[in-house]
Amino acid sequence: MRKILLLFFFVSFLFANNFEISPKNISQCKNQICKNILKHYANFMKKIEHESFIRKLELINSYLNSLMPRYDDFYNTNVDVW
Repeated sequence: MRKILLLFFFVSFLFANNFEISPKNISQCKNQICKNILKHYANFMKKIEHESFIRKLELINSYLNSLMPRYDDFYNTNVDVW
């Protein structure tokens, strides 16, 4: 489930200039955690919509970097897998 969300975020970042989350996307989530993640991401995208493309990339990178460590302990036992 989380891998699908991360893939969804990655693909959506490729189209950061014109991405919006529709109610249909949110309704396809089965649990509240998924819905909260999508709503948080939609709010984030609205906040940065007037930024330059380069600035958007920087902000999105920072956004992703803040998300990934939340699951690092559980999935990777805090070991880098690069």
